[in-house]
Amino acid sequence: MRWFHRSLPATFVLPASMANAAHLRMSGTSLDFNARPQNLASMSGSSNLSNVVNMRYTVNATLGGESVTLMVDTGSSDFIVTKQIPSASVVNEQYNVTIEYGIGKAAGGVYSATLDLLDTSISNQYYMYDPSSQAAGGTDGLLGLGPGEGSMILSQANNNATASPPIDRIFAINNNTDNYVGIHLGRSNDTNNAYPGDLTVGSPLADFSNVLNQPKLEVTQVQQSIRSYQHWQTYLDQDGIKGPDGTRIPMKSRVTGSEHPNKANVMLDTGYTFPQVPAHVAKALYQDIPGAQLQNTTIASGLLWTLPCDQKVSASFYFAGVEFPIHPLDLNFKPVTTDVVPGTNVENAICYGAFQPYEGNLMVDGVIAYDMILGMAFLRNVYMSINYGPPSNLNGAPTQSFIQLLPITNATQACGEFYQERQPDADIDSLCSDPTPSKLKIPAWEIGVIVAASMVFLLTISLCFVCFRRSKQFKQLNLPNKRHRGKGMFPQFR
Repeated sequence: MRWFHRSLPATFVLPASMANAAHLRMSGTSLDFNARPQNLASMSGSSNLSNVVNMRYTVNATLGGESVTLMVDTGSSDFIVTKQIPSASVVNEQYNVTIEYGIGKAAGGVYSATLDLLDTSISNQYYMYDPSSQAAGGTDGLLGLGPGEGSMILSQANNNATASPPIDRIFAINNNTDNYVGIHLGRSNDTNNAYPGDLTVGSPLADFSNVLNQPKLEVTQVQQSIRSYQHWQTYLDQDGIKGPDGTRIPMKSRVTGSEHPNKANVMLDTGYTFPQVPAHVAKALYQDIPGAQLQNTTIASGLLWTLPCDQKVSASFYFAGVEFPIHPLDLNFKPVTTDVVPGTNVENAICYGAFQPYEGNLMVDGVIAYDMILGMAFLRNVYMSINYGPPSNLNGAPTQSFIQLLPITNATQACGEFYQERQPDADIDSLCSDPTPSKLKIPAWEIGVIVAASMVFLLTISLCFVCFRRSKQFKQLNLPNKRHRGKGMFPQFR
């Protein structure tokens, strides 16, 4: 079966209202090659996705006078270029860099040239040139937005600030701009741009400005032995995923030396199409969906849940007590073209459970670094702000950095959108008007505490009532009878 794709351009847009900020439109497109390998030296149990279900979000920039389309990636920190830039505009920095990935590597010489990006001209921007690298997903380059500490180009330059990643250079140049980026991975009904997006620096999009009022999520730190693999990662709430049945999915962290073993440590990665979740989480999301099967597919080198495209799946994630509903179109992912079950019609086409199971652990050099990788299928449901911290925090460990997430998916509206696309003849009002209320599993120890507290409260109320009655009766015994005042007569106690 042949797959068809569109290449969608991204353009610079700088709203007049954003005097100290810059804004780039992004476009999402499907890919017809192997997925971008993750920056993990050894990631056991993960599935290597391939073919068209993979996606990329890209922006346009200019490097050395040449227009380049760059894949935006919060899961890495380096600037890699696959397009040759005219030598007259380039300086050879006289050293090489190799970046190891889970299923390959990127290697090449380091050069510098003027980069025009996000309304900023950056002179002598360092980049690695590797024309054969798949890390850029078939684009002209990979724009890593990860923590500067993870940059191999920077570390091999003895932390020379000039070798910093582009985003850190932008912060240094525009020192009146807050050091954070806002990322929106969108979805639309426009067939010419089905997956629009936005990248801003220094200010959020006006529609999502409330992100700055959301809880500040701690950036969890990897162990010292794997500091170069630091990512934008944070804690999910305890049992922080609600499945289709409205109950929480039990979960413990496997991360080596985690400070909060009851909370999953998750990486937020715009370069990953399908989130990677523990096998039992994917099972809880999909196993009870009619027609769902766990099987090897043509689009993955491992197991993946498949399900009929018309089956709605519901789930929510929780960070700092805030609920983030996931759109059913992200939970039940339909690629550009689907395989049809023999003997059935298109309504029974095969779709994929986008939250993909992995077996084993997500490891880096023998250290379990993360519990999950939340990619595009999750990130399309949030507006994400990453605060890189003060200037002194750039290029180093992101100890003063934090992440803020704003939920942008309305569960009821998303339900209607799903049925409009997958079951247009369905009675949407009856199917989506009264969503199933959340049913939270309360641990036994919490139930015990609640019962004990209730008993103490009732006992206290009872004692207060008895004391009050006795006090009132005592006063009545000592009050003179109104009818026989002065005769020393008291009312009889009854």
